[in-house]
Amino acid sequence: MNIAFVIPSMLRGGAERAMSILCNEFARKGDVVFLYLTEIADNVEYPLVDDVNLVDLTVNLEPYIRKIPIFIKKIKKRIKEDNIDVVVSFITRTNIYSIIACKLAAVPIIVSERNNPYLIPGNSKLRTLRNFLYKYADGIVFQTSYAQNYYCGKISGKSSIIMNPITAYKKDLIPIKGRDNIIITACRLEPQKNVALLIKAFAKISSQIPDYNLHIYGRGSLRRDLENLINSFQLGGRVFLMGVDENVIDKVANAKIFVLSSDFEGLSNSLAEALSVGTACIATDSPTYGNRNLIVDGKSGFIVPVGEIDMLAEKILELVTNENLMTSFSKEGVKVAEKVDTSKVINKWCKYMKETIERIKLKDVNKDKI
Repeated sequence: MNIAFVIPSMLRGGAERAMSILCNEFARKGDVVFLYLTEIADNVEYPLVDDVNLVDLTVNLEPYIRKIPIFIKKIKKRIKEDNIDVVVSFITRTNIYSIIACKLAAVPIIVSERNNPYLIPGNSKLRTLRNFLYKYADGIVFQTSYAQNYYCGKISGKSSIIMNPITAYKKDLIPIKGRDNIIITACRLEPQKNVALLIKAFAKISSQIPDYNLHIYGRGSLRRDLENLINSFQLGGRVFLMGVDENVIDKVANAKIFVLSSDFEGLSNSLAEALSVGTACIATDSPTYGNRNLIVDGKSGFIVPVGEIDMLAEKILELVTNENLMTSFSKEGVKVAEKVDTSKVINKWCKYMKETIERIKLKDVNKDKI
């Protein structure tokens, strides 16, 4: 097949990480893969194999709304030129204009919901437009049933739930005893991720766990605010903003505890990766409740309510003071690798793409009969 994947950029993020894996795996299995970038094309932060064809569809025009008709025109033109069999689009704003372009070009379009549809996008008018246009997508991939159930039957009925593929797990795990006394997280430093909650929870118990430090990996608009928060607790020698690290999974694999403190999520790649390398995990019960798909509370990790500083602090302390529990979580957590094994996830995508294309063909045949 000739497949076009569409996304705003390939800067660091969960959707971009999943997109890179999909592009690489489909290219490796012999499909002709195009990656259309609509907003930033000169900085690709995830590795892509040589067979992935990068296409720059960026538009230098403001405000953003003026770009949309040009995006539609460009995508329509390229999918015709590249003889595309199916288009796969990530991120709401990209999904909106990709659906229109594909309908005009008469090419099947599958969009993927990557976040909480109740909250993202924040603009209610844009959510209404998305809900309307998703009816015209040929297929929709969700990460959780919670996100799927947001939509009407016309949308959810032609959808599929497919988890993110993870390639980071290792066969030779470092035992908990051999790991550093580090609590770690890796995410964008943006309001959604609520890293401040983790810092505040750590501050509450820092005097009780003097041998532990907190390492925060990632970048974002809140870095300065987080620096100020760390300084306000006088934790400059205990809490570190580590920035972006190409080998962050190795750091996670050598830490004892991973914490995801988000207010809401789609399905967290970083949590799945942390579990798969045997790091004991704690995560907030953030909508779309995807963390429940990864962690069985009390068995393979802890799930805590969103925004609960005291409970998060309590669970961190419980793990730090109970190495046997950390080891148990580590052994149970790695089983998530079976759910997110790349080959299994790619097979699900292949099956769903083929089913979607066949469904469209059958629909067209029935129209011709009428």
